[in-house]
Amino acid sequence: MNSSNLTETLCIVGAWLVTFGAVGAYGASVILRGRRLSKIVPPEQRRWM
Repeated sequence: MNSSNLTETLCIVGAWLVTFGAVGAYGASVILRGRRLSKIVPPEQRRWM
């Protein structure tokens, strides 16, 4: 494995880490926002909880 292959591999791995990190952060923000908003809705108007 030469320097060029190592650099390419690190770039690909870094891109995957950034992608999964961004998707994970978005998913966490959606879940946290949903939990926060669910506390505002009165119990009789909640759909299935």
